[in-house]
Amino acid sequence: MPGYPFYQSRGYERRHEPSNPTLPDRFVVLDTETTGLDPSSERIVEIAILTYRDGSLFETYETLINPGKRMPAMASAVNGITDDMLIGAPAFPEVAAMIQERIDGVLIVGYNIDFDLRFLNASFARAGRIVDLAKKLDVLAVARQALPYGTLPNHRLETLKRHFGITRGSHRAADDCLTTYEILLRCRKNADATHSRGDGPND
Repeated sequence: MPGYPFYQSRGYERRHEPSNPTLPDRFVVLDTETTGLDPSSERIVEIAILTYRDGSLFETYETLINPGKRMPAMASAVNGITDDMLIGAPAFPEVAAMIQERIDGVLIVGYNIDFDLRFLNASFARAGRIVDLAKKLDVLAVARQALPYGTLPNHRLETLKRHFGITRGSHRAADDCLTTYEILLRCRKNADATHSRGDGPND
C-alpha cells in the first residue's frame, strides 16, 4: 500500500548489488509479513519461501504464523492479515524446522531483505535455533542500480510494479515473492540490454 506510514517506515537500507547478479543453481525468494517494525518486540505473521532450481520454480512454501499477540490495526491495514485469520495458525517454533531446512545456508533473495532477515534471526534465536542466513541478494539494491534515481520517483515495491506493468496483488508474502523475482528478472534484462548497446558514445 504505497504512501501508508507503516509501509514507508520499513527501513529501506542502502545496500550495493550489481544490476545483473549471477544466481546459483539453487536459491530461494523469501518474504515475511509482520506485526510491526521492531523484531525484538514484534513478530512474523506470515512467511513465503519460493525455492528455485536451475532457473525454475521448484517448490512454494507459505504459512500464516500465530504471533501470540493481537494484530495491530496499522499492520493489518497494510497486509490484510487479521486476528481471525491467525486463529489456529502454528506458532513460529512449530514451523521453524521446515523454514530452516529451506533457507539454511542458501542464497536468500528478497526486496529489502535485511528487514525480513532481522525478524527471522530474532525468531530463530527465540526458538533456540542457529541458522546460517548470511547469503542474501537484495532486489531493492539491484533495482537502484538498474533504475537510478531520476528514472523513478522512488524504489518502493509498488512503484517498481507499476513501472514494469506487474498487476499481481501486494502485501501478502507469496505474491510479494513472485513480484520480487519478476522485478529481478526485469532488472537483469535491462542490464543486459544496456550492456549490449554499450556504455560509451559511438564514434
